[in-house]
Order: sequence, then C-alpha cells, then structure tokens
Amino acid sequence: MIDPTFAHVLVVEDRDDTFFVVQDLLLAEIGVRSCVRCRDGRSLITMLDAPTSGLFDLILYDIKRPLRAAFAQLPILRVHPKLIGTRIVALTANIMIDDVERTRNAGFDGFIGIPINQDRFPNQIWRILHDEWVWEPR
Repeated sequence: MIDPTFAHVLVVEDRDDTFFVVQDLLLAEIGVRSCVRCRDGRSLITMLDAPTSGLFDLILYDIKRPLRAAFAQLPILRVHPKLIGTRIVALTANIMIDDVERTRNAGFDGFIGIPINQDRFPNQIWRILHDEWVWEPR
C-alpha cells in the first residue's frame, strides 16, 4: 500500500492533452508527490537507465505508443532494477473486452480507458496504490 502523497508516478503518453489531464488529476486531485512524463518506450528506458533517475511507484502506460510496443517492453520493465514492485497500468483508447484481456494476460497490473473519466480517475488511482487492481475500460 502506498500513500498517494508519497507516490511517484510516471506517465508514458505522447499526446499533450491526455497527459495534461492525467497530470492535473494526479497532482491536484490525488496529491501525488511527483508526476513525470515520457513520450515513448525508448525515452522511458533511456530515462530509467540514467544515473539520476529515481524510483516509481506507478507507471501509467499508453499501450499504443510508438517506437517500442508496450507489450514487448513490459517484460523488460518487469526486471528493470528501478521498477521492482512498480505497478504498471495500461492506458488506452482501445477499450474492447479483448483489449482488457490482452493487457491482463500480458502481465499489466490494471487497465484504465481513455478518454480519462475525471470523476472516476482519482478513485481508480487511489485503489491501485492501495493494492486493488483496476480493470475498467470505461
């Protein structure tokens, strides 16, 4: 269980509008300690490998990002020394039941549909940080 006020969150998202909504909700509504952004999987690995990179409690990963498919990258993230125990939750506009099952079977820790439901998102993040897995495409 992680107190949201101590949580460090990384968002992998290339769209500015989606990131700004997520960032605003994480910081203003939920009160997380920090929210960092990577635009794609390549910059994520580069950032994690930098000596100054910190640890993250939660990664919100838009699974349709270019340069590195999230499904192919997930096993790499799972063994990265800075991400041991980090919750990795898929974000996507692909919200069919098959998409949810694919992310679950791939090993993601949850699923949140885009567009972000601003009324539900704070509770979804709170639940994830309190070890309750969220599988909600809408």
